[in-house]
Amino acid sequence: MLQSNAFSFDLNILPHLLILLKERHVSRAARTIGISQPAMSRLLDKARRSFEDNLLERNSGGRSGGYVLTPLGRHLLHTLEKQLSELAAITKYKAFDPLCSDRTFCIASSEIESQLYIPVFAGRLCEASNRVRVIITQADANTLDLLDKNELDAAFWLNQVPARFSRAHLLQSKLVCLVGPNHPHAGDAFTLHEYAACQHVRTYHPAEGPNLVEHYLLPHGLERQVVAYSPHLFASAQIAASTCLVATVPLLIATTLAKATGTRVVDAPWEIPPLDLHLIWNSSMDEDPGLAWLVNGMRASSRHLQLSSADGSCINLALS
Repeated sequence: MLQSNAFSFDLNILPHLLILLKERHVSRAARTIGISQPAMSRLLDKARRSFEDNLLERNSGGRSGGYVLTPLGRHLLHTLEKQLSELAAITKYKAFDPLCSDRTFCIASSEIESQLYIPVFAGRLCEASNRVRVIITQADANTLDLLDKNELDAAFWLNQVPARFSRAHLLQSKLVCLVGPNHPHAGDAFTLHEYAACQHVRTYHPAEGPNLVEHYLLPHGLERQVVAYSPHLFASAQIAASTCLVATVPLLIATTLAKATGTRVVDAPWEIPPLDLHLIWNSSMDEDPGLAWLVNGMRASSRHLQLSSADGSCINLALS
């Protein structure tokens, strides 16, 4: 019986078993881990005996050599993903000293945060430690799922944060518009109706909830005419420069974008609220001293950026 075997089960095989259940292929899992195929086959046999289930069964209708998970195998996969992630998180709850730690932090970011925050934070990191590492990954539709699994330490997030995550508010930036030399609007600001009547290029953030601008136009019975979409602010500014489209961007970097692309900054309608940027993380990590150090570093970087913006100094972006 499984219950009688529970306390004699070799827990050391669980991380390898998780890889096998994810890959659903003995040879591929063996290559991923760096062990021989016979060793992986022995691990699978041992797990089958312990759980009294095949866990993986050969997929006769699929690719040669492939397997499908049994119902217990699927349950075990989800359980191991959750439990091993939580066990890994526990190991991080020791005192954190950036001078001694060799920890690697993984942060999901989009273009704007990578351009603004990471250079400033990297400078602080070099001063504080020569062993801590930071990996920046592209924020995308899987970001929240990766945070849930503790496969990311933190992520930058715009505006409304899902309630299950902890967050640190980093900055608030007014939104402004960039228009090209051929745009017919000659004033320094758009009214709400003028703004809605224009055609727009929309910069979409890969880690964004409901779009802020559309959210506030709809109650007024208005809707933007979006004719182009871009994942990059600089590309949106370039599109605005060569067309009559309007690009809506954070004031924090608008001047730099305007200088680089030959566009002009025009105030957005006052009814459109500012942009809020947060750093978010899995709430199970709230007591992690290493993560607290990371969050405090990002907060310090945010203060530096806002002071630089307030005193009129240039915020340099790698625009290319």
